[in-house]
Amino acid sequence: MNAWLITWEGTQLYKSNLDKIVAILSSRKPENRVKEFIQLLYLRSTSNASQMAYVANRPKEITFNIHEAPSNNGILYPGRFFCGSSQFMIYARQVTNLKIYIDKEKQKEVLTWTEPSTYRLKENGYDIELASEGESGNWERDSQILLSKDTW
Repeated sequence: MNAWLITWEGTQLYKSNLDKIVAILSSRKPENRVKEFIQLLYLRSTSNASQMAYVANRPKEITFNIHEAPSNNGILYPGRFFCGSSQFMIYARQVTNLKIYIDKEKQKEVLTWTEPSTYRLKENGYDIELASEGESGNWERDSQILLSKDTW
């Protein structure tokens, strides 16, 4: 399946007890809705109630922004967004071939997907060519644990 895959990334991720997978959304969701969603998720995960209430009607005072993936040789990469700092950030991108299965022996939920491909300018400086095919991604997580621990 094709989907928006939203994950935690950053230098502190593996030192924390965070599950990498934040959410999976329909690939048909428009970019502006995905941006709002990841900003809300990041704010919710890094703020207390009074901070969240303060910025609820003051969106210009949010101290972090959504960043689109940086360009490579002048080529923008649509469908890839970051929210947060280099220590903890949410990364949303459109992936293909997302598959999820349960490894009953290990009691793990296994996710595999293909990251978006990257492109570059040809030597003529005008045309675009494929720089690299999308890399395979994967993540294993405890199949008994919910993505969010809010209800527990």
